[in-house]
Amino acid sequence: GPFRMLFGDVSQAQIAAIVLKAWLMLIPLTSSLQWVQRAINAGRLLGKRWKTTRFVQRAVLAALGLIQCGMIATSELNASNGALANFWVAMLLGCVGESLLCTYDIRGSVRQLFFTIMFLFI
Repeated sequence: GPFRMLFGDVSQAQIAAIVLKAWLMLIPLTSSLQWVQRAINAGRLLGKRWKTTRFVQRAVLAALGLIQCGMIATSELNASNGALANFWVAMLLGCVGESLLCTYDIRGSVRQLFFTIMFLFI
């Protein structure tokens, strides 16, 4: 895998893979926790008109987000995973990178250049 290529077949490659997994889990985990909180708040309003549908929708979104976090945790980044898994990891890298750029409030042509470079190398 890429980390074994960079660090050799030692524990440093495993540590780098774990750090990358934690970094990739930031946005899905935050999103899942927000949906859990919304589901809990909607659960308090159960019994009122149209509140059951909102509770079920929010609970399903929270569950799917937690499943995605579990999939990230169990995936092996030091192995060949196939095209779909590699695309998923590249998409997560792009989302976290874009979120990081938006956090620093970079605007204009500099932001467009960063996005272009980031997506070309992913």
